[in-house]
Amino acid sequence: MVSFKITEPTKIAIDSVSQYLLKISGGHAVSVSAPSPTGDGYYDSGSSVTVTTDYISNLSAGKSRDALASYTLDGVTTNVTRAEAGNFTTPPIEFKNSRALVFNSVKQFFVNFQFGDDSGSKRITPSSFEVKVDDQPVKIEGTKAWLDTGSKFTFLNIIWGGTNVSPTAGTTYEVTAPMNVVVKCQVYDVTIHAVDALGLPVTGATANIVLSNGTQISAHSDANGAITLPLVPLGKFDATISNLGASTRIAGDASTGSIAEVRVPLSFYTISL
Repeated sequence: MVSFKITEPTKIAIDSVSQYLLKISGGHAVSVSAPSPTGDGYYDSGSSVTVTTDYISNLSAGKSRDALASYTLDGVTTNVTRAEAGNFTTPPIEFKNSRALVFNSVKQFFVNFQFGDDSGSKRITPSSFEVKVDDQPVKIEGTKAWLDTGSKFTFLNIIWGGTNVSPTAGTTYEVTAPMNVVVKCQVYDVTIHAVDALGLPVTGATANIVLSNGTQISAHSDANGAITLPLVPLGKFDATISNLGASTRIAGDASTGSIAEVRVPLSFYTISL
């Protein structure tokens, strides 16, 4: 209210402007680019503002968090590109009528991935892996990820030794809490046993082996006639075994648990996987 003393004829002109309410809900650490002129959330007709909120909120390290997924302005929802840090700012919101803005977040849980061989006794570290989350492929950086609650995922590929060693059985996982996912991959130990015609171990037999990923290995049988190859991707290999000047080529697949036998002059080799 303005008061003044009139001592002579006075003309008073009063100007007014239409204002519209901006109602904001949701979000975290929300700020508006300009304050309401009247301090009550009402803005002058024709003016515009932007609104900013954090991408991540309610963080419980290694457990859960809320992630900004979209915003709804006057009933129209727009998805936002997810981010691990920082804040999001809306496009300008112009006032020709009252506006309602809602920031929509989704609960996420922390998922830790561990990978091992088919027996589950040895750990491996893939060079990369990709999952399909609700039918969308997602490449995971490192071995940890935040995934939306209620989402379901399967493994598309797990690259180790240049080979996709994903399990043949496509298990589907549902995210309902923090998770520690242990995956048994198609990685196997291979043992080649070299014996002579009498079944006695052959020491020093030479094996030149090519794995499914193209890796070449040369090895010799030990005192028990054994040549052990740990962590073979897919368990498949081709080998040339030589002894006493003779050699024989064989192929094996540890994933089937099969036993292959080959015979070379002066020697007899049993390949057990």
